[in-house]
Amino acid sequence: MKSARGAIAARIGHASGLTIIELMVALVVAAIVLSLAMPSFERVKRNAMLGTAAANLSASLSHARAEAIKARRIVRVCPTENGSSCSATGTWNAGWLMFVDIDSNGLPAADELLQLGEALDSRIALTAPANFSNWIQFHPSGAATGSGGNSGSFSLCSGDYHEYSRLVAVSATGRVTTKKQANLCGA
Repeated sequence: MKSARGAIAARIGHASGLTIIELMVALVVAAIVLSLAMPSFERVKRNAMLGTAAANLSASLSHARAEAIKARRIVRVCPTENGSSCSATGTWNAGWLMFVDIDSNGLPAADELLQLGEALDSRIALTAPANFSNWIQFHPSGAATGSGGNSGSFSLCSGDYHEYSRLVAVSATGRVTTKKQANLCGA
């Protein structure tokens, strides 16, 4: 039988803890787990980015319609590259302007601006339908017309993440809807 003093001496003589080999194995396992989680995290990020961009565009278009009805005037939304005038390139990625067309000239004046939509993240592609490539406007009745017609759908995509594509549709009556649509921009 060991004495209490002998038991304490035995514990002190044997150090407890991890060896360098055990630490290296733990680090390798942690690195493998993290490398497996990173692609999933990127997918979550892209899904959130596309959802936010679609929600912002949808909110701007819905707001334009509501303003047109409330003010009993045409409210126009157009792509912009400089934040102060409409762009005729049909590229909406740099942002958009919303303005009440008080003087009915189709161009935004400083006192007509209602909202400036922010530029999208460079990893997101926003494609406007041919009907709305240069502008979309809402009439006092709430109805929508565009530079080439009266209804269409914007598509938002991000690289190879086709399953997270979004569609923002505007009907001729001005109703704006958003939905997730896989493979909208190719597969």
